[in-house]
Amino acid sequence: FLVLDTETDKAVKKTVRPGGIERFEEHSAISPDGTKVLISVVRKIDATSNHTKTGNQLIELSSGAVLWEKEIQLESPAFTPEGDRIIGEIFENFVTVDATTGEVLEKHPLPDGRFPSGSIANSATTFYTYTHDFRAYLYNLKEKKEDRLIVPGHPDLRFDSSAFFGDDFVAFAGREAEVRIFDLRTLTYVASLVQYAHSEDWAIIAPD
Repeated sequence: FLVLDTETDKAVKKTVRPGGIERFEEHSAISPDGTKVLISVVRKIDATSNHTKTGNQLIELSSGAVLWEKEIQLESPAFTPEGDRIIGEIFENFVTVDATTGEVLEKHPLPDGRFPSGSIANSATTFYTYTHDFRAYLYNLKEKKEDRLIVPGHPDLRFDSSAFFGDDFVAFAGREAEVRIFDLRTLTYVASLVQYAHSEDWAIIAPD
């Protein structure tokens, strides 16, 4: 894997794939102090099998040493601001993991049959946002509570991606040419962003 400097786009760390690892997955996270990286690795179950298992490794960037490896298959992981916990998604659950040991400390259950797509944590690691069946959802990790975010009068809008604006707002986009913005504090729709045709200019439109 490569670790890139976001200002220069140059690699600051390159690691050769260790023996026994088939491939790396796309799910990764860097600790707030920049000293550790969590990666997803895929291994063969045994030398004669084509079956694989997926796990996570926490690696010390300065030495390349593996601090721990667990078969927990975290998706969309993120370190807490303090760096002592890692949150992520596992089958129908969000979980909190001890960053020192890799042990699962707490589960945050999702409704039955919910399979988040494109889940993203906010910088404070208090919320996850995601879509399911093209619907927009927000999960409050502290309250272990899911809410669906709906544009009034348009319950059937289809969304497939999202992004946080700080820790107070979240935006969802889909197949229509608008970005819908919701206030996390009230869970209400507050505005949309629309790009003018054949232009790089955008307009912000209030809901009423």
